Amino acid sequence: MGIDLRWRSQTTPGRTGIPAFKLASNDRWLVTVREIDEALAAYASAPAELRTTLEADATWASWLAWLAVAREHGGFEAE
Repeated sequence: MGIDLRWRSQTTPGRTGIPAFKLASNDRWLVTVREIDEALAAYASAPAELRTTLEADATWASWLAWLAVAREHGGFEAE
């Protein structure tokens, strides 16, 4: 019988995107495709000037690229 790991996929009720708590600890949280999609949609709705400024930062650009790859692989585990 397997261990129930559903707790690793929990979200914050009423909120969208990737919950900050999943990125702020090393508890092996699962970040789902839905959460990635919501985060990228929120980012896409930000003003173009803001996105241009953020994407000039190599770390931010790498994060966006990594999210796109992680999305294609079913999400990621944050630890």
